Amino acid sequence: MKITIKIFELIALFSCIINFKKLPTKELKWFLFLLLLTNVVEWGNHYRLFMINHSNNWIANIRNPIEFVFIGWFYSQIIENDKVKNLIKYLSIFLVLASLINFLFFQGFRYLNSYTIILGSCFCIYYIVSYLLEVMEKADIPKLYKEANFWISMGFLFFYSGQSILLSFFQYFLSIGNFESFIPIWRFFITLITLILYPCLSIAFFCRAKPTSKLLQE
Repeated sequence: MKITIKIFELIALFSCIINFKKLPTKELKWFLFLLLLTNVVEWGNHYRLFMINHSNNWIANIRNPIEFVFIGWFYSQIIENDKVKNLIKYLSIFLVLASLINFLFFQGFRYLNSYTIILGSCFCIYYIVSYLLEVMEKADIPKLYKEANFWISMGFLFFYSGQSILLSFFQYFLSIGNFESFIPIWRFFITLITLILYPCLSIAFFCRAKPTSKLLQE
């Protein structure tokens, strides 16, 4: 299933590249950066290019905060509420500092920084829910499926919700040194939520409708 996930990630990247010039907003075009980074890391891990001391977790520990900050920036651009926009900036700064402290002093270099992922996922869920509530108060709900931001939000909402729940158990199994019962559950659900996320992103890059939030500003 690992190769299946990577193929879906690659499809999302190609969908963004193919539709790049036709994407309706500059915020969507920046997803090319995130998808390039994701594919470099994932395919690099697949071919063991990032192995140091028998671990490649370090590259994920660097990439994940970048993703969370990017998602924060993305929603700060499309959310209209100034208080939420400002809060996103402060939460992003806090996340970077917290992830650096975790990387240097707590979970470290070799192990997956699950605390950072849980914190970042919860922040991103807040951004997404804030955006969806804002749009649903003003938008024609049946037409949302035509908007790229809706598909991006639904994909990441499923992904971050599932990821934060799964990783809340990670440190416990690490502490007892026995992942035997956790690994099958992890593999099934992480595959499921990933296979929801990347098709949603691919669909988003084919949407041509201008986002509702942009229309409301005009």
